[in-house]
Amino acid sequence: LERFVAHIGRAGLWNALGRTVLHLASPGVPDLYQGDELWSFALVDPDNRRPVSFEHRWLLLEEVERRTGDDVETRTRFLTDLVVGPEDGRLKLHVVRAALAARNERPAAFRSRSYAPLQAAGPSASRVIAFGRGEGVERLVAVAPRFLAGHVLKGGAPTDPALWDGTDLPLPAGWPSR
Repeated sequence: LERFVAHIGRAGLWNALGRTVLHLASPGVPDLYQGDELWSFALVDPDNRRPVSFEHRWLLLEEVERRTGDDVETRTRFLTDLVVGPEDGRLKLHVVRAALAARNERPAAFRSRSYAPLQAAGPSASRVIAFGRGEGVERLVAVAPRFLAGHVLKGGAPTDPALWDGTDLPLPAGWPSR
């Protein structure tokens, strides 16, 4: 069992990260259980009663905030490190933090009841799940990869540029282009 989990574990992390993006960007108020800012491998539903190392999470959060707020080169190097080693949970913490910051910075887009499924085009179109939300100038697009287990099991990552070459995500007519 341990060998099997070691073989598929990274693919599971990427699936869980995509689910986290969709969860935090979807309409409604996202439910976050304490301790789930990092990976949680419990085989039961979270219940907010399990012990959580808040000190560890604060240290990781301080690192994520410090290293993603630096200059572009430092930020890029840090994010690359997170993608190379997602197992320690800092990548999930970064995604949760960034998504919650976006909800805070663009409240009108998240309060809006609008929801527009988006359809990718190109060679990897089937590997994309995406939707848009918001109205007027307050809009957002949530994008997550899917069906990547084969690619990840061969040592790849969802961020590999060759995986997405020639794939576009057209926005609906009237949407801002930036």
